[in-house]
Amino acid sequence: AAAGSNSTSGAAASSGFSPDTVRKHKVVQMTGMTVTAASLTLPRVPATTPLEVTQPTSVIDRNYISDNTSPSATYADIIAITPSVSQHDPNGAGLTESRDMSIRGFRDGEFNLTMDGIPVGDPNDFTHHSPDYFMSQDLGSITVDRGPGNASTVGFATFGGTVGMDTRAPEGEAVGHVYGSYGSFATRMLGGSFDTGTMHDFGDMRAFVDYRQVKSNGYLTGANMDRKNFFMKAVKPLGEPADGSQAWGAYKCGSMRPSAARPMGRMPAQSPPSGGAQTFPANGH
Repeated sequence: AAAGSNSTSGAAASSGFSPDTVRKHKVVQMTGMTVTAASLTLPRVPATTPLEVTQPTSVIDRNYISDNTSPSATYADIIAITPSVSQHDPNGAGLTESRDMSIRGFRDGEFNLTMDGIPVGDPNDFTHHSPDYFMSQDLGSITVDRGPGNASTVGFATFGGTVGMDTRAPEGEAVGHVYGSYGSFATRMLGGSFDTGTMHDFGDMRAFVDYRQVKSNGYLTGANMDRKNFFMKAVKPLGEPADGSQAWGAYKCGSMRPSAARPMGRMPAQSPPSGGAQTFPANGH
């Protein structure tokens, strides 16, 4: 009995429970265990926030754009998933201008819109015509900056925020794609793209071309759309910096509709986001 009492007292002391608790409930010493769970990967997240930003910012990557938005969607349809953005398309996704779009209560014309860092807008005021710009197939990411920006922010109306559209990078290998879709209101799309891959005979230049046509009766009566969109982008290393990376420049033609054709020409060379040089990823993403 004494031995049993000593054993109970020893178990109580080692477990941290009182002797009465140990007598009523059997104490089992458990061995260590490892718990594993599937983590939430970035491609499943609609938008991320960079850690280095000083203003509320959401970045939507190409995975979300290609997997979760309508093929006919415009930038306005894509960024509707981000906080403080409100917009609707009464005629269907990408089939009409988003006149009621707002960011933090600032309506269209009171926020900034850029294409690869170049501000764009209507020549008459600061508003934008959402169906006239890049389509989702040509976008690599969209950044929604809900702050007024700083002195380095370029644009016409930055006090309401900035929506930055960045086109996708050309692939590192030659590849072609043909795609199409059919949906509500007899909305149909057919298009194709071709990436040249890295062309060593042309100074390691990479390029791609993309053409598509969208037709739709639209939800609203008499609001049908027939849109043709062509896009081309080329990236070529310039010089050989001492740090081993590659300076770069770009030549691209924007998109247009035949009903309001605009001349295409050489755009100003872009500056890489982190300085005067950029190392190209092998896969082009």
